[in-house]
Amino acid sequence: MSLGPATSRLLRTLPAIFPCLLLATWLAGCQPAVTAATLPPEVASATPAPPQPAPTASSSPLPPTPGAAPSPASPLPTAGPPPEEEILDGFWTSAVDDAQLVLIPAGRFRMGTLADFLGRQPDELPQHEVMLDAFWMDVLEVSWGQYQRCTDAGACPASLLGPPPPGQDDYPVWGVTWHAAEAYCAWAGRRLPTEAEWEKAARGTDARRYPWGWVGVAESSDGLRLNLCDSNCETDYHTVSIDDGYAEAAPVGSFPAGASPYGMLDMAGNLWEWTADWYDSRAYRGNDRTNPTGPENGRAKVIRGGSWLEAAWQGQLWNLRATNRAWMPPERGSVDLGFRCALSAAGDD
Repeated sequence: MSLGPATSRLLRTLPAIFPCLLLATWLAGCQPAVTAATLPPEVASATPAPPQPAPTASSSPLPPTPGAAPSPASPLPTAGPPPEEEILDGFWTSAVDDAQLVLIPAGRFRMGTLADFLGRQPDELPQHEVMLDAFWMDVLEVSWGQYQRCTDAGACPASLLGPPPPGQDDYPVWGVTWHAAEAYCAWAGRRLPTEAEWEKAARGTDARRYPWGWVGVAESSDGLRLNLCDSNCETDYHTVSIDDGYAEAAPVGSFPAGASPYGMLDMAGNLWEWTADWYDSRAYRGNDRTNPTGPENGRAKVIRGGSWLEAAWQGQLWNLRATNRAWMPPERGSVDLGFRCALSAAGDD
């Protein structure tokens, strides 16, 4: 992924909000070369690729930490699928946290970005075919109200950044570490989605670039598609031509026009989202093509989806593509990072 102006924004704001919180910056993305004839047509962008940042620790593979062993991968918990009598038209509502989940059918999809796309990043390459078993996934990001249930039950720690302002129970929870997100999903009888599951849920099986299609525009005839750094956003790089009604995050599910092929909302913008996988900039070069779970160990977790701190660049939502990869150390959190949960349909994680 390209380092957007969101990084400098967060570096300026987070120390003031939470002095002990260290912000990790985002890392580069990657893409493979594939034969165009085997892929569905994509809408070519006439705009040049966005400027790329100078190499930093966050735009190259994570360096080894002297004297520190990488953290091992956590096994995916085993959880059974919901009872058939509770499923209605492919949707299911959890009795634990009232989250609505949608069934993502088993099958293949193309993961990553085409090598000739101008906005590609190295860690999104090569584009490759992945086979996934069926799984369930939360339609919406976990909200503050839902997360509070978990903290009240003693199963989840408080957000690193404290509670939200009053009246924001339906806003997505932010400032939670990867470990806290994992604890929530376990409490709810689910788990964090793998990176591959997240991408399939976001873009479907036709290799689209964004949840809603191939063209990266923020508006449609049905309305705005996402929450991003618009005219209300207090940064020097905000997109002045768009007003999504929010200076920062928006209530979950506020932009139905941006739904993915499976009905997932907020998979572009609003908050970045934790996934289960460890980050590796070269992950797509391997041969793990069936239910991939990423590297066995690492020092940072993959995050996906972009956030309200990302703005459009020459009308393009470069950092909000469904293929864009970024990372965050699992012990950290951010004002624009949340999560949603998943569950294997066959209960055989």
